[in-house]
Amino acid sequence: MQKAIVYLVYKIGTNLTRIVPVAALLIVLFILIRSTTLIDSVYYSQWDYDADRGAATVSNDIFGDTFTKVVYLNQGWTEADSRCFYSITQGSDLLPYDFFIALEQKDSEKYFNSAENMNDFRYLPRKKTKSNPDALPVGMVADTYKGKKYMGLTCAACHSAQVNHNGIGIRIDGGPSGADMGGFMHALAAAMLKTKTDGAKKERFIEKVIQAGAYSNAKEVEDDLETYILRLDAYNIFNESLANKTTPVPYGFARLDAFGRIYNRVLEHVLNPEALRIALRGELRSDEVDALLKGLPAVLTSDHRDRIMAALMKLLPEKLPQLRDRLFN
Repeated sequence: MQKAIVYLVYKIGTNLTRIVPVAALLIVLFILIRSTTLIDSVYYSQWDYDADRGAATVSNDIFGDTFTKVVYLNQGWTEADSRCFYSITQGSDLLPYDFFIALEQKDSEKYFNSAENMNDFRYLPRKKTKSNPDALPVGMVADTYKGKKYMGLTCAACHSAQVNHNGIGIRIDGGPSGADMGGFMHALAAAMLKTKTDGAKKERFIEKVIQAGAYSNAKEVEDDLETYILRLDAYNIFNESLANKTTPVPYGFARLDAFGRIYNRVLEHVLNPEALRIALRGELRSDEVDALLKGLPAVLTSDHRDRIMAALMKLLPEKLPQLRDRLFN
């Protein structure tokens, strides 16, 4: 692809240099290069160089495991490729970026994104680099969507492995992660809820978020805090693993139904009022269903889904996991 772009630029240049100013050609060249991965390759190989690929070490984790050095296998790609894999966005947006950076752990003033906390969920900790100024772990990255900055997970979060042996962490790019994503998502939701209900936590959180610059006042922060608590709860409910459709069975470490989670996420965005009406039959009275679905268009927005989920959490708090099966199957 890059060779094709270079050849195209060459052909354009040889035909236009006689009639187009050099400055214009340089602009065209920049646009073409920016549209490829070439500039990313240059960035991660030169401007974001770090001998350890940003790896950070931590003290003993919840299993008593520790490592003081990280090494990498020779896997047939460059260090720049590896750093790019760890840090480049793939369009996933979980919650506002500044929320994740400002969030404290549920029962502590330590930040949720601390290297020790991430390692406790077996997400591989990283230090600050030019492409990762807030030291997010491998596979958690910044993304910008409609002018707003978010934190999301990439393939690297679930496909970067580390084996610890005699204090040395051996990282394997593309290997199966040992992470507990279910535990991570539930802990994240719990930390967000505690931030909402604990006055001191909320004050510190709002202050740090506003300092980051994306929010101008406390009400904006509180409104989005409410929204993303709801969305995290909905995500956890719809992806809860149940035995006999009633008993929660946590996924734990190194286990994840990735297809099921992606499937649920996609289907959430194709729900329509008629499908909801069918799924809710027998669970709510007809007048309650009518009130819930009143005024909804055929294609639901995220705001519509938030409104529906908030209502269902009040109307059917114990039946939502089972309702998921009726909605998505």
